[in-house]
Amino acid sequence: MPKAAFDTWTDKYDTWFDTPVGRRIKQYEADLLMALLDPQPGERILDAGCGTGIFTRGVQWIKKPE
Repeated sequence: MPKAAFDTWTDKYDTWFDTPVGRRIKQYEADLLMALLDPQPGERILDAGCGTGIFTRGVQWIKKPE
């Protein structure tokens, strides 16, 4: 299967979030994502076809206070 245009960028993209600026932006974006999703107890969130999954890995263990 031929590679898509962004297939070669995934390592650089994920690695950038390990830099000092990248960590701050990742936290900001993860907080924003959780605020927008506003998960409720018992709900599940499906991240389908949304890139490398870097934000899914970052927020999957966050529990919203009940």
